[in-house]
Amino acid sequence: MEKYEAVTDLEKDLPPITAMTDATVVLFFVDMAAPMTLDGTISGIQKE
Repeated sequence: MEKYEAVTDLEKDLPPITAMTDATVVLFFVDMAAPMTLDGTISGIQKE
C-alpha cells in the first residue's frame, strides 16, 4: 500500500500489515447492513 490508498474485502479477513517506517493506519469498521452505510455523501456514490 502507498499513501492515500485503501483496501477492502467484503468476503474474507484482510491480511496483517507491517509498516516499514513510522505510519498512521486508520481503520473503519462498517456494518454493511446498516441503513445509512450506503447513503452518505461519499459511500452513497454508486457506480452503475
